[in-house]
Amino acid sequence: MNLQKILFVIFTLFVFNISFCQNNNNYQEKLKTIETLGFNITVPETWKYNRLIGLDSFVGEFIGTNIHLKFDMSTNGYASNLNGYKKDLKNYTVEFDTIGDYARKIIIPKNNNSKNIIGMYISNITSKFDFKISGYNLDINQVKTIITAFKSIEITIDQ
Repeated sequence: MNLQKILFVIFTLFVFNISFCQNNNNYQEKLKTIETLGFNITVPETWKYNRLIGLDSFVGEFIGTNIHLKFDMSTNGYASNLNGYKKDLKNYTVEFDTIGDYARKIIIPKNNNSKNIIGMYISNITSKFDFKISGYNLDINQVKTIITAFKSIEITIDQ
């Protein structure tokens, strides 16, 4: 085989590989919006929602492939504020922001560690309302999907 043919084969494989990678990067998982009693959330189509029994708050869970998130919503301030991560702060990224009357905190693990938590806490700055959603033992590769779901949450409950 001469050099020209070898270069042609290499170039063709290179172009095919770039095209294949671009097609995979453009893959978008189908999403659905779930309307609960207190909020709406957009999640991958394969996720399931289960309402759980709570004594003093609205609780439930979302289950996806290797993902299990639990939430707790309270009008009396009973949801956990996720401050447990502070014991190991170097392993987390913490984002704070506000949306209208709500303060939001998102904690994101920096690495794959079975003890890591990913979570979001929302509190109303004018009432006792608060909301927590979190998961443990998650693969770091799932973080983007989970954060996207967290940021899609729209509180719909009257406070």
